[in-house]
Amino acid sequence: MSKNIPSQQHRSIPGRILTRDDTSPSLFFIGAGNAFTKKFYQNNALIVKGQDHVLIDCGTRTPEALATLGLSVMDVHTYLITHSHADHIGGLEEVMLINRYMARRKTIPRIPVEALTERWRCLQRAGQRQVPSV
Repeated sequence: MSKNIPSQQHRSIPGRILTRDDTSPSLFFIGAGNAFTKKFYQNNALIVKGQDHVLIDCGTRTPEALATLGLSVMDVHTYLITHSHADHIGGLEEVMLINRYMARRKTIPRIPVEALTERWRCLQRAGQRQVPSV
């Protein structure tokens, strides 16, 4: 079952979505925007099955979106990253810092090697551009 959570309804949804007793997985769209959206967060989805849950992607606005739902990045233990653009990984620094210093645990996101090498190649290309001298 898939559930879309529009921004204006976030406050009415209790934090109990992470403690469901269902035996079948549920999919919640935490965000449905693009890299530049300010209204609908970014593309993030939460899969919940009983006490297990996986957050797919963690854009720069994901921690805010979860907080609006009454959830914390400490509630999610598994992060699956699809690729390394900022709207998919930008919130990971906050996730790791909060989990390290507040929850006292390490968070290890699952990131495909291809995503990391793709991002590295992009950064290398960007670094090879000539900067005009002043």
